[in-house]
Amino acid sequence: MVPTRLVLSVTLALALVGLPAVAGPTSHAMEVDENGAVLFVDLDKGRLLRLEDGQLTVVSQLEGVPDGGVMQNLIRSISGELYLGQKKTVWRVTPEGELESVKPPSELKVLFANRPGDLAPDGSVYVARDFKNIQRSLPGGDSHPVLVTDMIGKIYSLSVTPYGRVFFANSSEIAKLDAQGEVEILQQVEGERILGLAAMGENAVLVLRRKDGEGSRLERLDLLGNIEVLVSADHIGAVSKDSPVQIVDSSK
Repeated sequence: MVPTRLVLSVTLALALVGLPAVAGPTSHAMEVDENGAVLFVDLDKGRLLRLEDGQLTVVSQLEGVPDGGVMQNLIRSISGELYLGQKKTVWRVTPEGELESVKPPSELKVLFANRPGDLAPDGSVYVARDFKNIQRSLPGGDSHPVLVTDMIGKIYSLSVTPYGRVFFANSSEIAKLDAQGEVEILQQVEGERILGLAAMGENAVLVLRRKDGEGSRLERLDLLGNIEVLVSADHIGAVSKDSPVQIVDSSK
């Protein structure tokens, strides 16, 4: 198949060439379940958190999972099972929040190979194997390129929408790649790490991010660049296994 072309303006192309790579491993530390609950990893304390109906809770303490600078991929399979890990160390998170050391399903192994990737709702696996060019592997085994370019900074997190559009973050932007291969820059990133993305339909993306010297926070970013803070660093710092944090009144 003919690779999808990347369309960039001259200004954008000049801005992206020669950008420094982001140090450290990649991350896909967030998922959304079938009920719309957001599951994300508190990388600072090694916990799996859930945001549902305005309430933040601790799903699992992730005992034995490295915290701090060691990024962990969180992948929800088509059947709803949660897998967490990186490289050769992968766990399945049970509904009770327990961890079971497992080998991930063969079709998901590439998502735990220290490369940015995501599992699409149709079972396709998207991976930026060289941190720039994105490839889609279909459930039947066929693969084809989605993005082929040398003109962007290192991609370190991506998320796929139900219609195959891709949100991604590189060393300086959060962007969206549409079905025609065109890139739309949603927000410039400076002095921050994007720890995970999760598509919310076609027109918004959840962003787990951390500014230098600060704690992590969860935001919603739409196609117009509007930002809504859903979970602040203070909320994440305050929640515990025995003390959920009510962020909004879900009855309103």
